[in-house]
Amino acid sequence: VGIFVISRVIPRTYHDSVRLMRVSEELSNLGSVNKVFVAMGTDANKRVLDQVGLLTDSIKQSGANDLTIVVEAESNSAAESALLQAEDILKRNNEENNSELEEFHPRNFEEAYKSFNDANVLFLSVPGPYAALE
Repeated sequence: VGIFVISRVIPRTYHDSVRLMRVSEELSNLGSVNKVFVAMGTDANKRVLDQVGLLTDSIKQSGANDLTIVVEAESNSAAESALLQAEDILKRNNEENNSELEEFHPRNFEEAYKSFNDANVLFLSVPGPYAALE
């Protein structure tokens, strides 16, 4: 019985970390999958992958604005299947979110506030190293 690790980098593709953790968790529950890591290609995430032995050459070359997917499984076909499922889940989630966004496009905070004046939570998610400045 072998261990198979495959990875994929999807350039300039951003998803927030909560969504990516959920995808990782969902795929980790597949019987033939040992480890799944779906995250942005930040230096911090690369360090984590290195510590758990999943840092591949393609992931090393990824940037902070690139989506990375790494799967360790009991067979190459199981790893490939999990990787394709991750891509499918993210694509489906993106399409669902885009259809929701088509309904409303606030141009600024005030416009958004007027539309959701009873809201008491703000969730802001932006890609890249300047997220803290937002």
